[in-house]
Amino acid sequence: MWPPSGIALAAVLMWGPRVWPGIAAGSVLVNLAAALTTADTGLSWVSLVIACAIAIGSTVQALACAWAIQRWIDVSQMFETGPATLRFAGFAAAACLIAASWGVASLSLAGVLGPEQFLASWQTWWLGDLIGMLVFAPVFLTWRQSLLVGRNPWRLGELAAAFAMLAISTAAVFLTPAPAGGASSPMTFVPLPCLVWIAFRFRPNGVALAICVMSLIAVAATANGAGPFGEALLQLADPGVVHPFRGLGDGDRAERQVDHGASVRGRARRAGRARARGSAAGAPSRSRPACRS
Repeated sequence: MWPPSGIALAAVLMWGPRVWPGIAAGSVLVNLAAALTTADTGLSWVSLVIACAIAIGSTVQALACAWAIQRWIDVSQMFETGPATLRFAGFAAAACLIAASWGVASLSLAGVLGPEQFLASWQTWWLGDLIGMLVFAPVFLTWRQSLLVGRNPWRLGELAAAFAMLAISTAAVFLTPAPAGGASSPMTFVPLPCLVWIAFRFRPNGVALAICVMSLIAVAATANGAGPFGEALLQLADPGVVHPFRGLGDGDRAERQVDHGASVRGRARRAGRARARGSAAGAPSRSRPACRS
């Protein structure tokens, strides 16, 4: 799940295309920070070029998705009807093809990703951006409606109780050990009644916030190996797929090892030649005696 994709989409829908420089700058800074934390040699011009290339894809993705939504969907009623919500999801899925294809192609051309990692990285990138749009964009687009709940203290108390129960039940599902043998957990559907309660009482803005809360708890638990999906994630995790910038550090380390080995071999050859010259200079002359006539 990549929250910046949803935040960027919501920003364009709320304030227009003029926010694209902020989206591009934020993408560059995030990717440079990722490269800095994964590469041992620090930042390089390769990291900067890759970060700028990824920022281009992320910016175009947000602008294209926002344009399609504004062209074919009424933004004010986007989450009020089923067809409008499905169109939003379809446009988001199509737009996320842009950043995933552009970003993975950039990493492959830079030599960070190998051919065997291309498809898995593309799938991970596309799915992360899509979930980020579906989870976080609705939260920011409906936050004004959420503020209206605070005018009624009883509804505010009901909202707090519903979200507290949702958070507790979701944490119980994802923080309890998974059943052995790959069996499904009987607690998987425990948060569902709380989610239905929020959907009926607080409409789209409540549902958007509830899904965001559930997703954050689920991702945090799964990333630490807990919950019904934690063990499977750890088994399937590929460092090059989970964090492609890790390949920059691996490449730098391999290059340093090759350079170090070449320098060691060069010094050994020079030392050998020096010893050979010294031995030749100090050896006694063995010229044949002159023949007597």
